[in-house]
Amino acid sequence: MATDQGLIEGRAHELLRYRRELGSNVKIFADVLVKHARPLSSPNLTVAVQDTIERGLADAVILSGWATGSPPSLEDLELAKTAAIGTPVFIGSGADWENISTLMQGADGVITCSSLKRHGRRDQPT
Repeated sequence: MATDQGLIEGRAHELLRYRRELGSNVKIFADVLVKHARPLSSPNLTVAVQDTIERGLADAVILSGWATGSPPSLEDLELAKTAAIGTPVFIGSGADWENISTLMQGADGVITCSSLKRHGRRDQPT
């Protein structure tokens, strides 16, 4: 993924080796098409979700919008859920009290932070 801070490369093999070395059963939740970044090739959500699960061995996938506080579309969540074939799909950004009931139609869970902060601003306390 290309970002304003450089390239982000997946390191699933290192993470899986480390988890094995620790003897841990910690679950891996992997962000698909991470926010604040763009894929170097054409973004194909179905392929990205399936690769993250099949090749990266993620226990769950996270789908975010393109920026902090920006939700994924319901259509993208439903597409990710179909591609995940039973692997949980979590909303990684943009969920708030106004859109949560709609977004949860296509997801298994939600990770939330900025919507819980004072006035929904990430620079404010919770």
